[in-house]
Amino acid sequence: MAILELNSLSLRIGATQVCSDLNMRLQENQRWGLLGKNGAGKTTLCDLVSGKTRPTTGTVFFEGDDITHALEADIALRGIGRKFQTPRVYDSLTTFENMELALPGSRQVRKFFRRSVRKDECDNILQILERVRLKDDRHTEAKHLSHGQRQWLAISALILTEPKLLLVDEPAAGLTDAETALTA
Repeated sequence: MAILELNSLSLRIGATQVCSDLNMRLQENQRWGLLGKNGAGKTTLCDLVSGKTRPTTGTVFFEGDDITHALEADIALRGIGRKFQTPRVYDSLTTFENMELALPGSRQVRKFFRRSVRKDECDNILQILERVRLKDDRHTEAKHLSHGQRQWLAISALILTEPKLLLVDEPAAGLTDAETALTA
C-alpha cells in the first residue's frame, strides 16, 4: 500500500488551471523531489496534500484513507508534517523551547505550561539540535538565529514529531552553499 496516493488531482482557481490530472504514488521510505520554476505548482502540491487547499477534482489518499476533504489540522495529526517556504518558528522562544513545543502532547497551551520535559525527550531534542549544529544555540531566542538556522529549527521541530510523511517546501531557499549542503 502506498503511503500517499494522488488520483486525477486537479485545481482550478478562477479561469486558471493550476494543475491538471495529477497522479502520483509514494511508497513508505521513498523520497521524491519536485523541481520546477517559480509558479510551477510545487507549493500548491504541498497545499493540496496537507489540506491547506482543496482540489477541484480528484482524491488524496494517505495510508489508504481518503483525506481529500479532511481538515488541515486533522491531516497533520494523522502524521503529515509540513515545513513551509518561510520557516515558522516562535521568535520570542529559545531554540530549545521551540523544540519543546513540538513534542507530542505539548500542542495545547494549558498542557504545555503544566508539562515538564522527560529526560529521554530532552536527550532526543539535544541530539537533533546537535545534528543541525544548533545545540550551542539552545538558549538563544529564535529571533536571533540566522535564516539558515531558522530553517533547520523548523525542520528539526517537525522531525521531533516523527511524521509518517514530511513535506519540505524549499528547504534551501535563501541559504548559502554550505548551509544547503548541511540541510541536505
